[in-house]
Amino acid sequence: MRNLSLILTLFYFVSCNPNDETTELKTHLEGDLELLSLADFQKPEVQAYRIISGTLSIKNTYEIEDLSLLKNLVEVNGIIILNNKDLKSLAGLENIKQLEFLEIKNNQSLTSLEGLENLSEISSSFSLYSNRTLENLTPLNGLTRVGEQLFIFDNSQLSDLSGLENLVECPKLLILNNIRLVNIEGLEGISSSSDIRIDSNDSLTDFCSLTKFIKANKESIYFIARHNVYNPTIEDMVQDKCSN
Repeated sequence: MRNLSLILTLFYFVSCNPNDETTELKTHLEGDLELLSLADFQKPEVQAYRIISGTLSIKNTYEIEDLSLLKNLVEVNGIIILNNKDLKSLAGLENIKQLEFLEIKNNQSLTSLEGLENLSEISSSFSLYSNRTLENLTPLNGLTRVGEQLFIFDNSQLSDLSGLENLVECPKLLILNNIRLVNIEGLEGISSSSDIRIDSNDSLTDFCSLTKFIKANKESIYFIARHNVYNPTIEDMVQDKCSN
């Protein structure tokens, strides 16, 4: 009888061992998160995150076509999306509304910024760099403010900037080396900027989307267009010579 009591007692403690209980996944990560492979994305703890207090870096992946495994994420300080060979869209980031910074660079298969439809503000910088199959910026139509700098460089399939129509504030705007860019439609809403540089866009002939803004700010704006097909000065823009 005594042996039976000992066995029952031992069974009780083993069965109640807290280490055997299912651990509740954390939804808030203090610090940065780097994802380098499909295996990283598939980790339950990664998929559970709703808040990341630092930087989310997605780099050098080969098997990721979208970011749908991050669909629970609603808040992150900044995002770097760099050199992801098979990434086609950013679907999965629909809950992100504000960022400090966003860098999207050298993603060879990225054709769409789908997933950024609800992004309204980037408080520091936004870099869109060497995404050579990116066809349009349409999913950015909710973006109203970039706090410091918007840099659009070497996106060789972009023909215009449609999708940025609601962008109002952007202190520095740099548009460089987008070889199929023929006009800058999409910038009509700009009402606050001090520095606009448009350089080395091999097909660019039409700057008319900025005419109204430059006329209203001709005394204070730094505006330069060079090494494009057409390169108007501030004086040209004021005189409505905004295209050739």
